[in-house]
Amino acid sequence: MAFALTLVHLEEALQKPGCPICRLGDEAARRSVDGFLWENVNDPESRRPLQEAYGFCPEHTRLLVATEMESSGVLLGVNLIYESLARQALRDLQKGGSLQSPHKGIGGWLARLWRRSGSSTPQTARPVCPLCRAVEDVQANALVTLMEDLTVHAEHAQALYRQADGLCLMHLRQALAQHAERFPAATRFLREETVRRLDTLAAHMREYIRKQNWAYRDEAMTEEERVAWLRVLVFFTGYSPERLVRRLEPF
Repeated sequence: MAFALTLVHLEEALQKPGCPICRLGDEAARRSVDGFLWENVNDPESRRPLQEAYGFCPEHTRLLVATEMESSGVLLGVNLIYESLARQALRDLQKGGSLQSPHKGIGGWLARLWRRSGSSTPQTARPVCPLCRAVEDVQANALVTLMEDLTVHAEHAQALYRQADGLCLMHLRQALAQHAERFPAATRFLREETVRRLDTLAAHMREYIRKQNWAYRDEAMTEEERVAWLRVLVFFTGYSPERLVRRLEPF
């Protein structure tokens, strides 16, 4: 049932702009923040991972604020969460601490091991934004679902994928590195399809560059040449075209 539901969401995402795996992660983050604000913001156990990580990452903090502003305009949840974190940081500083989060589980074991060896704490031992971790889990599950779909329902899934923007660089890397042995046919399809796309897009971009030369100013620019750069950036970022053409935001 879980696989079937993920497959439905995946195929819906394939019909929308941008990397489908990135989109599913973004949708999961939005649902999680909304549910957290409405159901768990006062629950100490639900907030424990936030306390351990000293809050959300910058991007998901922005999502938290935007979600509450759009839903009610009253930033009660933000105040509850970050007042508690401010007091936590205050206590740590007053005790002479360095604002390092308490390490638990394998991360804590690694941190203690490195400290005993006289080395600095490794990057992997540092607490991660709990929402980032949840998004990574959703995306990993969706990527496996895509590989299975490309294997079990190859004709249907490949046709759907060819009409989509496809995987971004990060998720293509994961597919090639983590799933080649289990899903060789799907991996081969993704590699060949990406090669075909990039070869075509690079040719359009070369024509765009050439036609900027004054000597070729009378040659008309095709629509494919005009938007090729945008489609390439979708591959490198996973973003939809609409997100890529926004103007710079203030810091």
